[in-house]
Amino acid sequence: MMETAVEVGRRNLCSYCGSCVSICQTSALGFKNDTPCLVDAERCNYCGLCTKVCPSINELEKPSVLKCYAAYSKNEEIRFNSSSGGFITQFLIDLLENGTIDGAIVCDYKDDVFAPQAILAKSREDIIKASASKYCPVPMNLIFKDLKEGSYAFVGLPCHIKSLRLYQNIDNKIKHSIIIAIGLFCNHTPKFQATDYVLYILGIRKKDVKKIRYRGDGWPGSMQVMLNNDHVVKITNVWDTGFGKYFIPDACLNCKDVFSDYADISVGDPWLQEYYSDKLGTSFVITRKTSAIHLIEGCGRLSINEVSYSKVFDSQKTLYEIKTQRKNYRKRRLFSRLGKHKVLWSFLYQKSRFERFMKRHTKDL
Repeated sequence: MMETAVEVGRRNLCSYCGSCVSICQTSALGFKNDTPCLVDAERCNYCGLCTKVCPSINELEKPSVLKCYAAYSKNEEIRFNSSSGGFITQFLIDLLENGTIDGAIVCDYKDDVFAPQAILAKSREDIIKASASKYCPVPMNLIFKDLKEGSYAFVGLPCHIKSLRLYQNIDNKIKHSIIIAIGLFCNHTPKFQATDYVLYILGIRKKDVKKIRYRGDGWPGSMQVMLNNDHVVKITNVWDTGFGKYFIPDACLNCKDVFSDYADISVGDPWLQEYYSDKLGTSFVITRKTSAIHLIEGCGRLSINEVSYSKVFDSQKTLYEIKTQRKNYRKRRLFSRLGKHKVLWSFLYQKSRFERFMKRHTKDL
């Protein structure tokens, strides 16, 4: 048994969810280079709480799927500017405005344009500002340490949600405060270097970047880099640049949870032919809690249509096979290792095929 989360980091199993640092009662743990470490070894009393909330080394019983939907916001502006139909944004706004929750724990930029973090959104404006995906590691669960009593919704990746459930088994405040957990379908979260990689290809210096949006602007969306001079560069398919190929964390390679199996509600893209012409976006939604079904079906600002779980599964079938088949694991691990070497990065940056790709899929606005 691992004594502390530091050992999880040494074995490259850390998902960077933040729970271990949050639950540490002596403030002995912190992060260094996206890995848990003992910032003050003398404070550590080896209580084991940090390992009990780690999603990479603990197992839980998965809840059953109840109902599935194809859904989107009836507000076209919210729908267009979200990742896939604005379901989560509209749903959170509705929960907040009808008093079901006091706030929503979501991901947004605060102090660093390259390091989004968990925030407690308490207004419609906060929720809309935080909409759309962020493709970099975010220790969402760090917010648990300072969370006040109340009723909250939580939005996260499979690792965040699984760790939340482990956390709730230990901490009654978090158990009762977070009343609904919304998980995202997930392939993996690229490391921070993936964004550096794309900026390097584009010839953009990090100090010149004002804001980054990884999704939005219709479906399936595009990455937009906004510069300090208000110039905007758009990449229509950033994943094909190598962004999602060379920078896969080991924890993601070992994770087989595509559908956020421990969430009350799971949400993701409808990768099926019949939705490809839908440029405004639609979300596939999985529910595992009766109260969640009532909340969704009672939200008048959502368009919802019930669909079968098999249809939702088919929309992610390729992703499921990638994450669960051993041959894909070995291939993805190799590319992840290659991405660690700056010499290779430099070589890849100069490859003509990448330059041609960027010319084809990048435009100035």
